[in-house]
Amino acid sequence: MKWVGYIALCITFMACEKEIELDDLGFTKKLVLNSFNEADSILTLKISSSVSTLNFPDTDFLNGQVNVLILKDNQMVYNNTVALSNGRFTVPIICLPSKVYEIQMEMDGFSTISAIDSVPNDPPNIKIDTVIKVNNSYKLSVNMTDVKGDNKYLLQLYSEGLEWNETDSVLKTKPLKFSSNDKIFLSNILTVNTSNSFALFEDMLFRNDKINFTLTIPEDSLNASDYIADNLKLKVSCISKTTYDYYIRVLENTHVYGGPLSSLSRDNGNVEQGLGIFGFQNSAIKESKVPR
Repeated sequence: MKWVGYIALCITFMACEKEIELDDLGFTKKLVLNSFNEADSILTLKISSSVSTLNFPDTDFLNGQVNVLILKDNQMVYNNTVALSNGRFTVPIICLPSKVYEIQMEMDGFSTISAIDSVPNDPPNIKIDTVIKVNNSYKLSVNMTDVKGDNKYLLQLYSEGLEWNETDSVLKTKPLKFSSNDKIFLSNILTVNTSNSFALFEDMLFRNDKINFTLTIPEDSLNASDYIADNLKLKVSCISKTTYDYYIRVLENTHVYGGPLSSLSRDNGNVEQGLGIFGFQNSAIKESKVPR
C-alpha cells in the first residue's frame, strides 16, 4: 500500500508541472546604439535591439522609423524622423572638434534613449620612423608628440594589399594584430606578450610631450596564399573619455573575464535607457611600405 501512495504522490506532482518561459522573466528589449564618429566627418549611427541572456545575439539591425534630436553645445541642430535601412542612417551634421553633442532617439516599442559626448580638439602628431624585418616579424618604430590637454589615445594598425580570387584581384584593407614591449600601453589588462588589433594609452607617460615606441607584427599576418600586403597603415586617435572607457570594458571582458559579453552586469557604454556607445575621436593616419 505504501507503494500505491508513493505512485499517487508522483502523479500528483507531475500533473502540477508547469513550463516556465524563462526567456521573458524580467527582460525588456532596449535600443542598442553603436556610433563611433570621426571629427570633421558626417555623423553616422547604427541601431539594433538587445536580446535576453538565453537567446542568441541578434545581428539584424532594425528597420522602420526613429525620431532623432541632436544638440550641439546645448543648442538644437537637428530634429527629424529618419527611415532606417538595416538600422543604419546618417545625419547631415559635421562633427566639429571641441564641440559637445547630445543625441535623443525615440522608436515605437522601446524606451527613449539619450547619450552625450565631446569631440577631441586635435588629432595626434605621429610619424613612422622605420619599418624593418627581424627574423619572422616586422618592427614598426613610431615617434609621437602629444597635443594640448589631458589626452587618451587609441592605436590601430592595418595592412593594405591585393587579394586574389582566381584571376581577379581587389584592393583590401585588413586589421593587423601586433604586440609591444613598451610600457606605455595598457598593461594591467593586456600583457606585453599579448597581440591585439588595438591598443590604449594615455599621455601621462610622455616625457617633454614626446614618446617613441615599437610595434611587432608577425610576418604571417601580412601574407597569405591569396593576399599580399604592400602597405602598413598606422591610425592613432585622440579619443574622448567615453570612448576610452568603452574600450577598457571591451578589453576587460575579452581578456580577463573570457569573452566580449561575459560580464553582463557591466554598463558597457554611455547610452541612457539603452545600450551601446555614442563616442568621438580625432585621428591621424600614416602609411609605410612593407619592406621585402
